[in-house]
Amino acid sequence: MLQQKDGIKYGNLSHNAGNDTAAKYCMPLSLLEAMSYGNCCLVSDIPECAEVVEDKALIFKKSDVEDLQEKLQDACDHPEMVMEMKKQAADFICEKYNWDDVVKETMKLYRRK
Repeated sequence: MLQQKDGIKYGNLSHNAGNDTAAKYCMPLSLLEAMSYGNCCLVSDIPECAEVVEDKALIFKKSDVEDLQEKLQDACDHPEMVMEMKKQAADFICEKYNWDDVVKETMKLYRRK
């Protein structure tokens, strides 16, 4: 039975907190930040993350613990691969998501008549 307070069903909220439903709908800004600092990132293969990183990060199959373990082991076993991803990450992500370009495009939208 769901507990209800102020019109909110709390049992449902706590149930959803335990699964990855929210991850299906957004790309964390922390991913952009981490890559912009030149970090090698590990993300799940949800489109919102995989399309952002392209081939510049390690990608594991969503909800697949074994695949996640394999990717982590690969990173540990191949430090040269990690270093190469780190070298590419900042330039790649800063070109792909250039804030100045975003602002220019946004201003164009507002200036339309």
